[in-house]
Amino acid sequence: LMEQGEPRPVAGILGRWAALRGQCRTGFVLHPSTPREESFDKVWTRVNEYHFDPNFCGVDWKKVGETYKPLALQAKTDAEFHEVLSQMLDELQLSHCGIFPAGSKLAREDVEGICGFRIKIIEDKPIVHQIDANSEAEKNGLKTGFQLTAIDGKTVTEILQPLELRLAKSLMTEQRKRLSRERQLMNLIVGKPGSQVQFHFLNAQDAEFRISVNRQKNSADYTPSMDGVPPYELIFESKILEDRIGYIHFSIWEFSQLPIIRQAVSKMKNTDGIIIDLRGNPGGSSFVACKFAGLLCNEPTSLGTMTFRKQPDREFEAIPDSEIYQGSIVILTDYGTGCASELFIAGLQDSGRATIIGEKTTGALLESSGSYLPTRAYFQFPVGAYKSPKGVLIEKRGIMPDIEVSQTRQASIENNDLILEAGINFIKKQKG
Repeated sequence: LMEQGEPRPVAGILGRWAALRGQCRTGFVLHPSTPREESFDKVWTRVNEYHFDPNFCGVDWKKVGETYKPLALQAKTDAEFHEVLSQMLDELQLSHCGIFPAGSKLAREDVEGICGFRIKIIEDKPIVHQIDANSEAEKNGLKTGFQLTAIDGKTVTEILQPLELRLAKSLMTEQRKRLSRERQLMNLIVGKPGSQVQFHFLNAQDAEFRISVNRQKNSADYTPSMDGVPPYELIFESKILEDRIGYIHFSIWEFSQLPIIRQAVSKMKNTDGIIIDLRGNPGGSSFVACKFAGLLCNEPTSLGTMTFRKQPDREFEAIPDSEIYQGSIVILTDYGTGCASELFIAGLQDSGRATIIGEKTTGALLESSGSYLPTRAYFQFPVGAYKSPKGVLIEKRGIMPDIEVSQTRQASIENNDLILEAGINFIKKQKG
């Protein structure tokens, strides 16, 4: 959940002049004179003024600023400077928070070259969990359940080492750590169309398996690229399974998906239940989440509250649509289910409308704002924190499923989806 643009100013010209002169209310003296100093002070001050918790969730933010400012100003390059800023923000241990240097924004052409397979972190290993039909990877013999061990001659351990050093110091949820590893590896699997990449795997018998793949242009649509937010592939799938069970899966909560969701639910009105697969869905538009929930609820239903420090709280609510689906609802989750997906899940779980099956969700549900720094980097920072209808803070916690099920490598080798199977069996029992 992200609001673009500068936060609303809280002081007039005199207040801004006083801040530049170092008259900060906290006593942390600011004397900006260079782009880096101005950038550092902007980052520290924005967090100091707009963090949703005036106590910074127990972090001594003043001390953090005093510790990191000398380190930042000693940096020899902008890259080192931005890394120090990132480390300072890591002290908050929050999602929706980071520094994105100029030139780091990924364009669609940077990610639309695909290799025909996707990985998940299963049992702490990068495992192939999906292969596109008729892809070069499939034709070369790649199977689900194979373990990725190297990309272009560099082992997975070597690739992840810098990330692991940072994660070792982090208090983020284990779900977010798994997601970070997955994204790091997927960022190397996708690339520019036509480029070639080599992979090493362990097959089902743990013997080495190698393939070379030419990345093919993905014909799917993508979300627009924004600072701090890469372009996401737009995937939507709906079908009716055996035993009168509907199935809906989509990759991100995006406005263009809403009429497709409405149409899919309408076609499933005579089914006994619908499985909504939000595994790997990182979030998106809370508006779309509320509208979808309105297709499932017979009466106005709270989906929680976003709390702020400098503005009124915002309530999320599912308003019943003209046509309401009456059957059972099962939502599938994993460590990559975050943000707007968590808002949707928390509301339907707390109201008793849906049963959640799978893994604990990411625990990354804040509202953020963003602005550019004098060093031309983009700075994203949290301004609001979400609480479920029962008053539970989801950030750094996640949502525990009603029925906990995890995928295993062996199940992937056997081409079995344990979480989906659990969802199907649950609806069958409800019907019986």
